[in-house]
Amino acid sequence: MVTPVTRNYVAVGTLQFRWTPELLTGLVFYAIAAPIVFFAPLSVAHHAMRRAKHQLLLVIARRFDAEYGDIHTVLNDNLKGLEHRSKVLSELQNLHQTTSAFPVWPFNVENVTRFGTVYVLPLVVPVLVELFSLLLSP
Repeated sequence: MVTPVTRNYVAVGTLQFRWTPELLTGLVFYAIAAPIVFFAPLSVAHHAMRRAKHQLLLVIARRFDAEYGDIHTVLNDNLKGLEHRSKVLSELQNLHQTTSAFPVWPFNVENVTRFGTVYVLPLVVPVLVELFSLLLSP
């Protein structure tokens, strides 16, 4: 914001804010580049977290299938161990639900809120300065 004011002072001799093509181009570039610069590195961690979650869910599912198959064997032979195996199935289901709820992005709402504030501030400040200058000008 300081650069357009000083540039206007050099060009015209007044300390007023002016919307110049360079400023508008810079704001457009910033509006596009800032989210990319913020989220691109996080996408690498996102893919790793998603892959790890998927692999863990796969391990749980395989163990569930094995235990479920063992229950069928117990049902055909006798009922010994059925209670223990059904508890194991229940625990595996709980573990699957808990694992399914794991986040796959390496940030929380607070970090996104911080980014949003820092991202929008440079876009809003020039507009607010212009509005205040219009309101305060005679």
